[in-house]
Order: sequence, then C-alpha cells, then structure tokens
Amino acid sequence: MTFLNPVLRTSAALATPRTKPASSISSRRIPVISQRASTCNSQEPRAARRAWPSRRSCSGTATQQPSCYCETGESTTYFPPPIYRAAGRQNLRNRREHSVEYIRSKLVILDFVLAHLDYRYFETEAEKVEYFCSKLGLNRGILPAKRYSGAIRHKTTGRYFVDKFPLFLVPESSSPPVITFSFVDPGLMTLCSFETHLLAYGTLFSALPLLNFVYIATRSSHFESARKLFFSIMQKSPNIDPGEQVLRYFTLRKLWEAKLYGKLNDDDLEFLNRATKQFNDALTDIRYHQWLQGRTSSGMIRAEFRDLAPKQEVSFRTEFVDGQTALFQPSVARRVSRTGVTKVTQPLQGTFGAAFAPAFGVEERQAQEK
Repeated sequence: MTFLNPVLRTSAALATPRTKPASSISSRRIPVISQRASTCNSQEPRAARRAWPSRRSCSGTATQQPSCYCETGESTTYFPPPIYRAAGRQNLRNRREHSVEYIRSKLVILDFVLAHLDYRYFETEAEKVEYFCSKLGLNRGILPAKRYSGAIRHKTTGRYFVDKFPLFLVPESSSPPVITFSFVDPGLMTLCSFETHLLAYGTLFSALPLLNFVYIATRSSHFESARKLFFSIMQKSPNIDPGEQVLRYFTLRKLWEAKLYGKLNDDDLEFLNRATKQFNDALTDIRYHQWLQGRTSSGMIRAEFRDLAPKQEVSFRTEFVDGQTALFQPSVARRVSRTGVTKVTQPLQGTFGAAFAPAFGVEERQAQEK
C-alpha cells in the first residue's frame, strides 16, 4: 500500500529522540544503505570506500552528509529532492523540518492506517484531484486549495489537499463505494483547527450526495463536541444548485455549438468539458433541445433538475488511536520505594582478617570497641 510509505518516512525522524529535542526533530533526510552494510566485507581500501558518497554526489543526484561513524565505515544520509522527483513524489514535504504537532499527527495517521490496511487510500494530490474532477465530474475550483509563493516574485503555485489527512474508500461498504474524509487530532486543546478544516472543505462537501467523515484522535474528550460542530457547519455550507448547474451547461453548450468561442473563458471551457461528461444522458439532451427551441423555460428546467437531484446523506464517526502519545509525555523521576528496607542494627563485620587491617588508626579503633 503506497500511502504508508511517506508516513513511515516521516515518523522515522523520531529514531533519535535522545540526541535532538522533540521541537527540532527533522525528517529532511532519508537514510541510504550505509557503507557498513555495503562495503564492510569489501577488500577496497578505507579511503576508497569513503570516496563513494563523494562520487555519487558529484553526479548531481543527491547531496550527502555523514550522520554517524562505526568501526567499519561511515553511514551517509542523502537529502532527497532529486530522489523524490525521480519517484514522482516531488511535492512531498517530508524532507523539511516539522513541528511536534505535525509529527504527532503523522504518528496518529500511521496508527490509523496500520489498523485499516484494507482501505483504498488516495496518497498523492494528483490522485485526489483526478478522482474528484475526472471521475466525479466536479469543478477544480471547489477543491480545498492553498497557494504558495516560490522563488520567482509574484508567482504562486496552487496545491490541493495540503493537510494530507487520510482520504480513502472503504471496500465492500457500498456500491459504488463512498469517499471518506478525515481529520486528525493529535491532542489539541480546542476544536479551532477542526472548524477551520471543515470551512475549507465546506464547498466540496456540499457537492457530494454521499459523504462519510471520521474524526481521529488520541483522546475521546472532544468526540461529542466534534460531532455537533461537524453537523452545524454542514448545515451552513453553501449548497450547489443542480438546476443552476444544468442551465449553465445549456448556455455554454449553445455558445460552443454556435462557434462563439470568444465568449468562453478558461473557466467556462473547463466547466463545459466536465459538464458534458456529467450530463451525458438522454433526459438532459432532450431537455436541452426543448430549451434551445423555446419549448420549455429556464424556470421549468431549474425546478425539474432540483427535484431530480438526490438528497445528501452524511455520516460522521469517531475513532480513537494511540498515536504513540507516550513519546511526548514528560518524563517523571522514578521514586524508589522504601517499603521492605531493613535497618542495619548490627556492627559491620570485616571481610578480611586482622592481618589485612591497616596499621593507621588502630589505637582509636580499639578504644571504640572497648
């Protein structure tokens, strides 16, 4: 299962908790096969073995930094942007330094995934966008997005589903399977982050006739409050009017068939391409020609397709996971119990005889014994 790989790589940053404080744990490095494993049995001189990382670095595929030394060689760590790019995962941010909250969230996700290995997870941004836009026929503009500024001034890059919470299909749950969203609470004190998350996803949620949501947390104190907050925000989410969507499709289709391409912008073309696949049925085609010939009004089209739209079904559940919370608990000094300790009342007996006793202070010891 590919979803598990980036989570494991991120949580691997916790491998050295005694050498770095939790707030500065870095997951920016990927350990590559160490020289100890690859060259310890080699007859190659030590100087040649140490030159191996430099040869790889000069090729431009990675940069290296020694991470530890052992008796037979040196373990080398590679900074992975080219490696991620070669694997088609150039947008993963596991190589960056992250906060404790981020690491705790990844550990919670790891526990959840390990408990549900049979789920079909959408790992990458491309897979998620492909599912909602191509398979479900939704507009890219309603997906939760965030824009990032790069090295080029005044140029930004849009990214979707940046939270990277588990998004999956439960096999054999229904036919067709229903997409399940999630939110990971690694132990937050309030529900502010959860509310922000729901608001960002509100438009997408309202466009789905079937929706499952799971609240994943390391403690159950917020479960009931999270459920109430979820349904209250779902009721306030803007609903996409199916009647208006059909009328927009009719209008843009009319312009396209009349070859009035200048009146169509990029957003119109994207919507028309998506709506052509979404409304590819006999009833919609009949209503379009009736509307085009003036035999039915826009109001009738709007009302009919509103009634035909299925009612939204929403389910919410909570799940408790451990999330390795013990790693982040403050250590408490162990108290030694004095129960059962016997007080020594007899004088101590020497192990050796008098012949081995030191001569210094013998008069004082004899006076004390008398």
